[in-house]
Amino acid sequence: MSEELTWLPAWRIRELIGKREVSCVEVTEHFLGRIEEFNPTLRAFEEVDHAGAREQARRADRAVAGGDVLGPLHGIPTSVKSHIRVEGLHYVQPGTDVVSTFDDICVERLRRAGAIIIGTNTMMGAGADLTLARDRPGVFSPFNWDAEALSPWDTTRVPGWSSSGGAAAAAARLLPVTIGSDGGGSTRLPAAYSGVVGLHTSRGLIPHVNYDKPTMLLTASYGPLARYVRDAALSLS
Repeated sequence: MSEELTWLPAWRIRELIGKREVSCVEVTEHFLGRIEEFNPTLRAFEEVDHAGAREQARRADRAVAGGDVLGPLHGIPTSVKSHIRVEGLHYVQPGTDVVSTFDDICVERLRRAGAIIIGTNTMMGAGADLTLARDRPGVFSPFNWDAEALSPWDTTRVPGWSSSGGAAAAAARLLPVTIGSDGGGSTRLPAAYSGVVGLHTSRGLIPHVNYDKPTMLLTASYGPLARYVRDAALSLS
């Protein structure tokens, strides 16, 4: 079953969890293992919350055992772009690198749907300047290709614009679904370059508040990156 999980879509993994044919802990450990194996090369993740993911998976299994009503993403590991706030994880914005004290709205909704938040994904382009600014607080860092995600299809190339880490993670099957953001192609371009589904959702479909860049509310939206259309739809449900 372990190797099979690599190739299964999120909706099928969710079915197996509901039927108790695989546990949330097994699913989480499988994808943590893939991240550990391939992320040093692909650099798709900014931060991986091993302990937090395992605790979420144990709670998810207790819900299954207790006969609780399960959400559409129950037990499905996912990650979000590193400028999306996840409580307890680093949050990257211009000149800052702080630990977030709360979840963004989309992360709250993912948790309510049962998703396991495994970590945050690296960014490039405009996002790269934010990521790399951590070593120089208060200023933008020069662009550095060596710090960004690489394409799982060709590691001499990059996987697109700023949601690149999420696209690389989905394409390499490090996770079934990831969440990016898009104000000018930041999800759509990495999806196209990486051979995955990427949605620039209608503004307001997934509420978000960008305290650091309120103007982004006018153009940007959050949306899924996944290998299957059905998985992208599932993450929006």
